[in-house]
Amino acid sequence: MQKLMIALTLLSVLGGSSSVHAQKLEVVFKSSLWGAGIGAVIGLASWALTEDQKADDLRSNLVRGAAIGTLGGIAYGFWDAQSSGVALRKKPEPTLLSYNARQHRFTLEAALPQVQSAPDGTPRWQLNVFRARF
Repeated sequence: MQKLMIALTLLSVLGGSSSVHAQKLEVVFKSSLWGAGIGAVIGLASWALTEDQKADDLRSNLVRGAAIGTLGGIAYGFWDAQSSGVALRKKPEPTLLSYNARQHRFTLEAALPQVQSAPDGTPRWQLNVFRARF
């Protein structure tokens, strides 16, 4: 039953993306390695926190943690590759005044007007005045 669940999980993760470039596969590969490492460390920690520490339990926990971490890393890698990392790497547009609610801080920035293209192809000027983060 477990082999069937693993096979279905891999098919659903790998079958959803048909055109993935080598750079995107590199993101998936690195994410899976990080996931395996983090899972193995969690498996080691769970073994260390038990009262009866046996060698067989250590191997079992390490393998189980690395396997779950690898699958989680693969899933995260495919999500990150499909979204082009926009959620993690998007730089906000410059504004004159910004407010960060977590830090309770106003910031005055030197922002210049930007030239952007309108849908009809004509250039238009844009100046962002205020941005707030909550």
